[in-house]
Amino acid sequence: MTPNHSIEPAHVKRWDPNSAMRCALLVIDVQQALCSGEWGASDIDRVVDRINELAARARSVGAPVLIIQHEEDQGPLQFGSKGWRLYERLAASPDDTRIRSWREQVLSSR
Repeated sequence: MTPNHSIEPAHVKRWDPNSAMRCALLVIDVQQALCSGEWGASDIDRVVDRINELAARARSVGAPVLIIQHEEDQGPLQFGSKGWRLYERLAASPDDTRIRSWREQVLSSR
């Protein structure tokens, strides 16, 4: 029997680009209000550049890219507001699936 010299735990599966139908990329809350100004995440431009690279790879193999945008009834993440819009550096495609999300959905057990 050949010993397993893998440094990854046995339960970790490596991404196989040939299995695109079983993979999707979720892009969550990459919105103006959360990427700039008062709530801007640290080093966000580098993070978004990496997201853009991963999204391009996913699209190139036919894997869906799902963009989830959080929204609230009022405030900077109100639907349609400047803060709710996707961050200007995010390279979204018209073919990406957009999903509107709000806190009640996340907390719901239904």
